[in-house]
Amino acid sequence: MIFLAGCGSDGEQAQEQVSDDSSLTAMPPQGPEVPDVDPEGEPEVNQIVINPDAPLPEGVLSIDEENAFGWQVNGSIDPNKPTLTLFEDYQCSFCARLKQEDTDSFLLTQEDYNLVIRPTGLRDFNLGNESSKDSAAALGCAIDQGIGLEYRANLYKFQDPEGMGFTEDFLVESGKEMIDGEEAKDTFERCVEERSYADWAYNSTAILYPNEFSGTPSLYLGTEEIPIETVFEYEKLIEYLDAA
Repeated sequence: MIFLAGCGSDGEQAQEQVSDDSSLTAMPPQGPEVPDVDPEGEPEVNQIVINPDAPLPEGVLSIDEENAFGWQVNGSIDPNKPTLTLFEDYQCSFCARLKQEDTDSFLLTQEDYNLVIRPTGLRDFNLGNESSKDSAAALGCAIDQGIGLEYRANLYKFQDPEGMGFTEDFLVESGKEMIDGEEAKDTFERCVEERSYADWAYNSTAILYPNEFSGTPSLYLGTEEIPIETVFEYEKLIEYLDAA
């Protein structure tokens, strides 16, 4: 039986977590417009506010582009190809499950579509920690060192099933093991410890449209969400894309 919900509030869909939270800044996942942000204003408790000046890892789309804050996994966006967008959270158990499926391998190796990965920080609000944000920030440091996909796989491999998150020591040392050269290792370590990309996941989360976003993992073809049962069955996904 394929599950029909994503990671969200207490195991329910993320839509249920965020749909009643008016503090989330909203826009469709593909929309190029970003809501106005008042950096001088006092945010409400737990409000997610876009930081338009936040640094982004190499290859991550800027705030004024479609799929803002998305990681262009297989190179710069080719306007002649349709775009697949995968929303994920590194504390989401269903996302880790998807990582083990044929679907994930297909998405990472296919050449007919642009692939954009959008990390989110949704699970932080369920679990009461900041490990989704911290792990996405560390992933950004790994992307800069050319080990983004390897690091992403490792996050899912060592995800804590009890929801305790990742320690800073793990985020640093697991990446350094993948990097050659002391200078590059030191750069990565400093990047993680300084949380250079800490706003990346929360910026990505802030522009989700609560009434249309069903949780993580979610896969979109353009602006259309692919049914989650299709996403988890590789052959059905291929049929869906061929028919689109």
